[in-house]
Amino acid sequence: MADGLNGPGAIAVSGSHIWVANIGGNSVTELNASNGSLVRVINTAADGFKGPSAIAVSGSHIWVVNTGGNSVTELNASNGSLVRVIKTPADEFKGPSAITASGSQVWVANATGNSVTELNASNGSLVRVIKTPADRFNGPQGIAIVGSHVWVVNLSGNSVTILNASNGSLVSVINAAVRVEFGSPFAITASGSHVWVANATMWSVTELNASNGSLVRAITAHADGFGGPQGIAVAGGHVWVANVQTNSVTELNASNGSLVRVIK
Repeated sequence: MADGLNGPGAIAVSGSHIWVANIGGNSVTELNASNGSLVRVINTAADGFKGPSAIAVSGSHIWVVNTGGNSVTELNASNGSLVRVIKTPADEFKGPSAITASGSQVWVANATGNSVTELNASNGSLVRVIKTPADRFNGPQGIAIVGSHVWVVNLSGNSVTILNASNGSLVSVINAAVRVEFGSPFAITASGSHVWVANATMWSVTELNASNGSLVRAITAHADGFGGPQGIAVAGGHVWVANVQTNSVTELNASNGSLVRVIK
């Protein structure tokens, strides 16, 4: 299709634009947030896309995680051009699966390494690798920054690990015994006081309070068109969910979880 959507597995929103990482197409699709129309498809060989499974936007840059290439691609948000491909042994990228960025910091969740890598946003250099046993990383598959905290969803552990963004220390772990609404949590996003988690096997979205991890709502309506949701983003009062099994994007109202549209 013209949009280049091919196994869309991750999504990011900033201002009037939406970026979708296509795992199957080794590409990134950029859309207008106002109407879903196509801006461009980014898929040059130099970008180093190899199983791009996660994407984040911070300021004027886009960060794309390549699970198949154990690397991160940085792009200019203004025109999709390449800034750099980051791939050094010290970064310990092992099955990198998710990324989030805020200000001068970028965090990458490594699914097979059971760790989180923190980078400098200015030049892509390594800050630290976080992988202590207390963090209970178990297939970390999604990551988001919420104020002064970093939230990591653990696919295999049906849990969420919360870290201090300033130094990577552990704040708490929320497991499935507490939040039974988790079903293979795959992706996470946040805005203000709320956090949304996409559940791959339950085909649902769990909304939590950022302050204490308590449940706001579980979004499970059939009309929402969830199909193996593996990417989620929030902006401008809307939540966007990428459905890898149905090659579609679901748009929700952030205020109440109601459906706006399904783009397919």
